[in-house]
Amino acid sequence: MKISRIAILVMAVLLLAGCRKGRKTIQLDANFPSDAVPTDVRIVERTNTLRLQAPSVSSKVNLTLAMGEKEAAVSGTLRMKRNDVVQLSLVAFGLLEVGRMELTPDYFLILDRMNHRYVKKTYDEIDFFRTSGIDFYTFQSLFWNELFLFGDRGEVPAESDFKAAQQDDRILLLNDDSDRMLLTFVVNVHDALVGHTRVSDLRNPQGKVMDWSYSAFRDFEGTAFPGKMEMSFHFTRTPITLSLTLNNLKQSDGWDTRTRLSDKYQEIPLDAILNKIMSLSE
Repeated sequence: MKISRIAILVMAVLLLAGCRKGRKTIQLDANFPSDAVPTDVRIVERTNTLRLQAPSVSSKVNLTLAMGEKEAAVSGTLRMKRNDVVQLSLVAFGLLEVGRMELTPDYFLILDRMNHRYVKKTYDEIDFFRTSGIDFYTFQSLFWNELFLFGDRGEVPAESDFKAAQQDDRILLLNDDSDRMLLTFVVNVHDALVGHTRVSDLRNPQGKVMDWSYSAFRDFEGTAFPGKMEMSFHFTRTPITLSLTLNNLKQSDGWDTRTRLSDKYQEIPLDAILNKIMSLSE
């Protein structure tokens, strides 16, 4: 695959995957593994204290995209500003930007620099996002390695928002407040770090939408932040896996948080990119 196509597919995959009560009584139903047991361990507050407090983050990244036997790699830069933007720029030969994904609270943008094309939509314009509650704050929490709830607009969740069970040295936290989606977090008992997040479709017993795993934690601005994120997306016949390795992580705010498009760029339908992903994954 040409590198420009790889860049656009990487960013489209990220987006199209997603395309306060009293504490719940523990019921170890089918949403929990069979070897999980009820627990009174209170870990949510500990996990919340580990949230990165830096207002902005910048990192060089290496990405690997795998679809069945097909695999491709590309480098780039990840830039994030709390409650404002997530930008992922992909480059060729370490110099030329070929694609960009930009997420803001108001819209998402997929930009093809090489062919001067783009997709720009609000979250409400995508049926799946609108009905599931997936929005900018969902993706922000996934990229920042945090606990979250659908529709929380970045608010910190409480212990009472989850059902909890323990499996060996891991605490499983479930939230099924959404009519459609189930959130599952796997948190390490010893260090309270989120190691895995899963989004599932409650309408389908096998309805995994995406898995987001974290590893290679390192100290950054006084807390542990993952140096590697692995995402698996299940909306195609062949699961799509994206591995994101972060290098040279730093706090940085000297960059443009909004992309400006000149008149030479042409808007294209979102379905055009989705259909391309579907054909490549079969």
